[in-house]
Amino acid sequence: MFDKTESFNDFEYWFRVWNPATRTASEKFGYFYDREIFCFAFGYVSSTETYKVVAFCNRETTSDVRVLNLGGDHVWRNIESFPAVLGYNHVHLRGTMTWLATAEHAVIVSLDLETETYNQYMVPCGADEVQANEPTIGVLGGCLCFSYTYRETDFVIWQMKKFGVEDSWTLLLKISYHYFF
Repeated sequence: MFDKTESFNDFEYWFRVWNPATRTASEKFGYFYDREIFCFAFGYVSSTETYKVVAFCNRETTSDVRVLNLGGDHVWRNIESFPAVLGYNHVHLRGTMTWLATAEHAVIVSLDLETETYNQYMVPCGADEVQANEPTIGVLGGCLCFSYTYRETDFVIWQMKKFGVEDSWTLLLKISYHYFF
């Protein structure tokens, strides 16, 4: 959980962990201040049993990214900025935080939470005509999915059968809107 307050043109960010079963909250931790507005994502690294919070701030053509290890020293670390604007729709899948991003066209960006390195994947073939703000990503059946409206006539869902393998994109569903009118 995070909170922010505005003072002197800076935003103050911090976190608390709340346990709904006991109705208790931790002390505030993970403070940082910035003039920009950050968005947050939460993930888990199973190999180290570590929870991480990822903060990102979109600039004109890049995204600044910071990582906080929960259970560690509660200090934010800046990691390499990504040369694209990250979308607000993201998913946690197989130890990665994955976003739909825009550079010159829509791409999928995946941050490996263990190594804190990025991978970039192309969207399914034929989906490059889609407007960058239209599609979404999600997880279905343990696989990354990419969905969008095609030419305002069909709703399409692609599924990446093997995560990180662009050749594994498979057309899962295509529903014509004509049947609904």
